[in-house]
Amino acid sequence: MPQNLRIRVDLLFGYYYLLRGENRRKMELADLSLLDYPSSEGPTPCGCLVTLLRDGKLNKTAKKEFMGALRHKDPLLCTQGSLAQLFFWRWHVAGESPPSFRRRQDWYRIKVLVGRDREQELSYPTQLQETWRIFGAAGLVASKKTHLPRRVGAQDAETHGTSLAQISQAGRWNQSVLCQAYLTHLPRQFMRIIAGFSASPGDYFLAHAANEPPYVLQKQLWPWIKEWEPRFEARARQQCWAEGGLDDDDLAANGFLKLIQRLRIVLLQDLAILQPRYPSLPFFTYAPFNGSEWDEFAVAVRSDAAEATEPLSLL
Repeated sequence: MPQNLRIRVDLLFGYYYLLRGENRRKMELADLSLLDYPSSEGPTPCGCLVTLLRDGKLNKTAKKEFMGALRHKDPLLCTQGSLAQLFFWRWHVAGESPPSFRRRQDWYRIKVLVGRDREQELSYPTQLQETWRIFGAAGLVASKKTHLPRRVGAQDAETHGTSLAQISQAGRWNQSVLCQAYLTHLPRQFMRIIAGFSASPGDYFLAHAANEPPYVLQKQLWPWIKEWEPRFEARARQQCWAEGGLDDDDLAANGFLKLIQRLRIVLLQDLAILQPRYPSLPFFTYAPFNGSEWDEFAVAVRSDAAEATEPLSLL
């Protein structure tokens, strides 16, 4: 199960972020953050999972580059949901200790796609072997297997009407000085289309996201979040660890904590939809995905999603 969750995240990052295998292997928790877009994107709150890219074959100057992904219409294809499932398994099931944000050095080397230990990146042979296994099960034939998601993502975006400029921007094939120096340069048109929406803003609507999960369920996911919130608040007042804060100012840690809080909601909503389709998934043997509170919430999500119609503003 852990390998399946890991390779799913690996392939989805390759497809939706147009990332090479090298970039995916090197990715660290500190590279991840959340960016909320204005309500003009559509009726559903639109949060973007942002990834910072510092190095790799296409980044010769080691300047900061960014790519992002929105929640997908289909939870099965959602990068944010798949990442939340991987994190749940690592920190709730596999016994990995949660990150410590006391100092930057305590967590900056923790990988997203972990190898033998959490500070060791997934090796290329392992990445290739797992990709071979998935492609074989799906009957796919390709010469450059770890590179295929990046290529297919670009091709699908073009097929659905994304401009070449947006695809180039998403794949970091051409970066202007302006973007490198001042902007996050996230290709929103590309991100909308590849998440299942139109290129224009205004129609971002997820039927299964209408129900806010009750806090009694949210707080059971990564409960260590609650321990760190007051420490970040204290650090904003320049208080150190001994005074109830942190020893380092750390914008990356603050961004990651906000992302994890959002992924609580994503995970609960997505698994509510996926449960009837995949009832044997092992998630449903663990809290909070069992019990009366979960059953009541999951039924409400599925009922509302089944009865939902596009808002009048989108018709």
